[in-house]
Amino acid sequence: MSGGSQEAQAVPQVQGDPARGGAIYLGQTLRFLKPVYLGDTITATAIVKAVREREKGGYVLTLDTFCENQKGERVLEGEAVVLYEEPTGPGP
Repeated sequence: MSGGSQEAQAVPQVQGDPARGGAIYLGQTLRFLKPVYLGDTITATAIVKAVREREKGGYVLTLDTFCENQKGERVLEGEAVVLYEEPTGPGP
């Protein structure tokens, strides 16, 4: 059984790479709903529920987040807050 940290690490990965115009992770709340076992396949999802424009540029996004196992059962849910800024230089 997983202690929960593995599932929690999946959520920021959904939000992208800041160097390519992704999000800078500001915070997150989590609720662990069901155990996760070795061999389970976990899918992380983030849905934008609020957008606030910043005076300095960029946007603060509030996201509903959840992880489901291979049976479609929700094992984790919560909320994340991220800062999204457009990329400023050439891409890799």
